[in-house]
Amino acid sequence: MVQWFLKPDTSTDASIVDDLLRSTSGGVAVVMFGCVCLTLQVAIYAFHRPAQAMALLLLVMAASSARMLGLHRARNGMAASGIVVLTGIAWASTVGLVCALCMLTGEIVLTTVAALTMTGFAFTSAYNNAGIPRLARAQVLIVSVPFLLASVFTGIPEMPVILALGPIWILGIMYLVNGIHRSVAATITTQKHNAFLAMNDDLTGLANRLSILRALEDMARDAMADGLQERPYVLYLDLDDFKPINDRFGHQMGDLVLRTVAGRLRDAVGASGRIGRVGGDEFVVALTPATACQAAEVAARLGEAARLPVDLGGGRVVRIGATIGGASVGSAGVDAALARADARLYEGKRQGGGVSRFD
Repeated sequence: MVQWFLKPDTSTDASIVDDLLRSTSGGVAVVMFGCVCLTLQVAIYAFHRPAQAMALLLLVMAASSARMLGLHRARNGMAASGIVVLTGIAWASTVGLVCALCMLTGEIVLTTVAALTMTGFAFTSAYNNAGIPRLARAQVLIVSVPFLLASVFTGIPEMPVILALGPIWILGIMYLVNGIHRSVAATITTQKHNAFLAMNDDLTGLANRLSILRALEDMARDAMADGLQERPYVLYLDLDDFKPINDRFGHQMGDLVLRTVAGRLRDAVGASGRIGRVGGDEFVVALTPATACQAAEVAARLGEAARLPVDLGGGRVVRIGATIGGASVGSAGVDAALARADARLYEGKRQGGGVSRFD
């Protein structure tokens, strides 16, 4: 049942369900305010139905406390999905029950207060829970339908008109939920995309310069803290014969080659470390603490991956290669290791390319 409530309106939002659920965590203060309003409503109700008032008050306290706990845990995302959904249903049911009972008294003050509470709850559900649209819609129905049905039994002749107008009002709230949900989903998607672009290369999807250098620094710091003899290894890779592809086939085909080769290089690195694109056709590989021999094995895989043919379509196939320089990250730090790896790279370039050179 819980999974049904969490299903997004569109399949394109399936990847951000966790973030959509987290977006509801800001509603704690709203529930607290709602608890105060509902408590005052029960206090007024006590003048007319004192026997039921205490039980209702305890129910309000229990349901609101549970709901605030659920929203607080919503920060944990999908791990808290059960408590978020179930407390949302329980809180809406409590509000719906109290408002319906107040409506049944036929007392003008109570019916007015109940209408205000029900309307306020519906709008806050639409706003605060739109990240989980099915839950928001269910809450609107749970709180409004009992109120509308109770309007028929108030004993006030004109009151049933509320029941007639209710469906129009409910449709309006549902439309509001849809709009707010789209806005929340679009905001989350944009934020995640911007966060991705901040740390990744847009063309290849690999880590960008900032991200790969930060990963290398983290590896070096962790290795030093753990007292490891082996240190992280940095490989500097430059593609051979790439520029002629751009000149001959155009930048669109050049981008295709870069994306294809970048994916192969990422697979070649595998769990040995991380790879990032730091320039046009330049890549840096950060290897977890490794020996020169282990780094050479990774470099060999990278060279093989770079030399694989790339199909441009229309019977056009191109081949490139890679020159690689490597250095261990020693006490001089990451920048010094990068400089040494870069120097080894250009030694290889001067020898014709397609080779690997290490400190």
